[in-house]
Amino acid sequence: MVADTSESGLFMSEPTADSPEFSILIAAFNAAATIRATLDSLVDQTESRWHACIVDDGSSDDTFEIALEYARRDSRFTVLQQANAGSGAARNRAAQESTAEYLCILDADDAYKPTYLERQKAFVRAHPGFDIYSCTADAITESGDIRPYDPGRYPQDVCSLETADLVKMNRILSAAVIRAASFRNVGGFRESVYVEDYDLWLRMLAHGANHIHNPESLVLYRVRSDAKTADSRAALSSMREVYCHLLTEGTPGPALAREIRRQIRSTARELERIQAHEDRKLLERRFSQGDYANARRLYWSARRAWGSPVKYGVGLVLVVLSPRWLAAVLSSRTIRPARTQR
Repeated sequence: MVADTSESGLFMSEPTADSPEFSILIAAFNAAATIRATLDSLVDQTESRWHACIVDDGSSDDTFEIALEYARRDSRFTVLQQANAGSGAARNRAAQESTAEYLCILDADDAYKPTYLERQKAFVRAHPGFDIYSCTADAITESGDIRPYDPGRYPQDVCSLETADLVKMNRILSAAVIRAASFRNVGGFRESVYVEDYDLWLRMLAHGANHIHNPESLVLYRVRSDAKTADSRAALSSMREVYCHLLTEGTPGPALAREIRRQIRSTARELERIQAHEDRKLLERRFSQGDYANARRLYWSARRAWGSPVKYGVGLVLVVLSPRWLAAVLSSRTIRPARTQR
């Protein structure tokens, strides 16, 4: 079905006797290269009772046209189109079309394994009463290799994670099953947030939702160097905002509040480190061009990007005496900047 894009109230639909078991929310932006594999993975599901809403988020490629092909062939697909507003807004728009008890998130460059819905349905039945049902994934690398996706981050056994567990690290894969009522309870995704999945999990847990993890690998997660999560500066800035929001809008106990504040400080330091390395690169680029303007200020800004206090001190003396002296030393690599940590 192809739906119009008229405004309507968020999350007003309620399950009926004819509602599908699952509604899959797909935000798609310039995903023409991958969306066929994503939608094929739904058609191939062993569980047939589902509905998927694809929201084209202002793509400039053929994403919308490809999605329409699937909607014309299979009534379980609905396709919407909107001006670019971000994946959180697109997912919220998709949720408006849902009448299912459970929502599933699927990115337009990822894919469900054929038994994703069947196995998650069985897991929900075996573990009733939870609000977030996560699972693990295999990664598809840019070279086409398939391997376990970040096994050190995601649990390898059945377990429940709480707010304190997630504040330290996001350990819930985006391709989770969510109880629709709990999603509505927190207002869905905050649309201005860059790390909207992480923000949603934390807000849901802080508002009393509970989580359980299915250790089965049921998703194929495409690892791309140009993916949204590859922008570390934007992700860290958003994480810091998420922590601040959790601290001010939630009601964390003293221990959790201390951990949240620690994470705020940690992300701030990491942002400073990233900025320092960018300033160092700018300084070296200007030196290579014979530009010594503001060299002392840039050297100070880049102070976290040097290998040791001794190296920094030597460079500081040189740049104070003459930026050209420092440029000459750097060109010979006598003082080596520290390697960026990952």
